Amino acid sequence: MNGVWPPEEATISDPTGTGGMVTPRTAAWISSARTNLSNPAMSCWDPHLWNPTSDHPKGRACDVFVGGDGRRAPAVRAKGDRIANWTIQTAGTTGVKYLIWYGKIWSARTGTWKPYNGGGIYDPSNATGGHFDHVHVSLY
Repeated sequence: MNGVWPPEEATISDPTGTGGMVTPRTAAWISSARTNLSNPAMSCWDPHLWNPTSDHPKGRACDVFVGGDGRRAPAVRAKGDRIANWTIQTAGTTGVKYLIWYGKIWSARTGTWKPYNGGGIYDPSNATGGHFDHVHVSLY
């Protein structure tokens, strides 16, 4: 099913404990990420009221936390790189649409990284807005 991802509704209780719902594809990604990435801290569903285009309230996005600002700690940067690399390597079979990490955004459509500008909503110069403290993963 590489590249063909029919729409899904959020029908499964978010396994990350947010109290919200995620899609079956997101739930499967969470399970796989926990198994393959040594159970990293993550949060998926969120109302994200400040961002009407976010995939979080649709149950199609997760933030995987790396334990600090990757710009300040090489081990934190390495952890985020491992998460991002695994996510990219498995995107074709897990339904990852894009990810944001360390000031860049990767798209499954193009298979390339580009600078991340915050989309007019986030400040890409700070740790959270620039995704230096977590890897954002959006799924189809």
